[in-house]
Amino acid sequence: MIWAGFAAVLSAIAGVFCLHFAWKRRPRPGRTLPVIAGWALVAASLPLWIGASGPEYGTAYALLTLGFLAWIAVLPRAKFSRARVERKPSGPVHATRGRMNRLVRHGLLFLISTPVAAVSSALFTIAALNLLPGSAANRMAFSFLLIPVVWGIAAYWTIADTKLVRPAAAIIAAGAAGAALIYL
Repeated sequence: MIWAGFAAVLSAIAGVFCLHFAWKRRPRPGRTLPVIAGWALVAASLPLWIGASGPEYGTAYALLTLGFLAWIAVLPRAKFSRARVERKPSGPVHATRGRMNRLVRHGLLFLISTPVAAVSSALFTIAALNLLPGSAANRMAFSFLLIPVVWGIAAYWTIADTKLVRPAAAIIAAGAAGAALIYL
């Protein structure tokens, strides 16, 4: 068990080193050996981790180790510098929106992207998953995993769209459709 974990760490270190080496040297056509070897060693570390710690912990250890090793490989050579800001020549400034308009817009953005999107995503996801076959426990467990994803997509759309009406109408309509499917 200890040797499998040790071999997994060595395989992951060698794989990350090969990938970092291939990344630092611009590969030419026909020079893909470091990339293939790196990914093969990274893939080989997963069964070794699973053999050392079991499938649940082994998968988690493999992913954590790879991320940690990648940071260790990249950070010592990182160059940190200040961002360059291009200054535009100053001219007359025209305010497009007043302070009150911005406060109202940001307040509405918060309300739509947080509580409204949360409730709508929960209603819509649970209603959509109730239409699928399978046991109620499995559908409920899957809904617990899917609700934050749907909520994040709805919140991102709300904040990214220039017009607040489009995402708000779609989110409220999806929530109303979900509520109708659940409660009617």
